[in-house]
Amino acid sequence: MNSTDFDAMELDYLQEYSGLMLCRSDLGDGGWSLYLGDTTDEEIREGDATPLLAGPAAWIFTPSRPGEWSRPNAADYRAALITATAS
Repeated sequence: MNSTDFDAMELDYLQEYSGLMLCRSDLGDGGWSLYLGDTTDEEIREGDATPLLAGPAAWIFTPSRPGEWSRPNAADYRAALITATAS
């Protein structure tokens, strides 16, 4: 197993079990935000929710990860969890 495989496994785990909600931009530009899991769609839509972390992303075209967004990655999820526990 190489480091790319491990990173992908960690990301899958964090996406499934972190309790965070991922919101992607509707503009197709790769923009994303991570929110606490109890944040509602309405709160996000109305601008009443503050993201824990947000940023840009690029589309990945590699044999090991064809057709995926580059971010948020495992490091982004970890940073959002740290932010969530610090507040």
